[in-house]
Amino acid sequence: MTKIHPEKLAYWYFRLNGCLTIENFVVHPDWRRGQQTEIDLIAVRFPHRAELLNKSMIDDQKIFSDHSRIRII
Repeated sequence: MTKIHPEKLAYWYFRLNGCLTIENFVVHPDWRRGQQTEIDLIAVRFPHRAELLNKSMIDDQKIFSDHSRIRII
């Protein structure tokens, strides 16, 4: 049986809803110390984006109904 990882589920949800995704983002401090933290997934959605020009996919309207702003999740 295949184990479903929550990070992968979130990745595909955001990716299929038109977000640019970055996995395993490392936050570095301003000074020369080690990394401060790691973020499993960052998703960015830009206004007026479309997968296809014709017959664009319908996105989850509960979350992505506002098309006027950049969303960082």
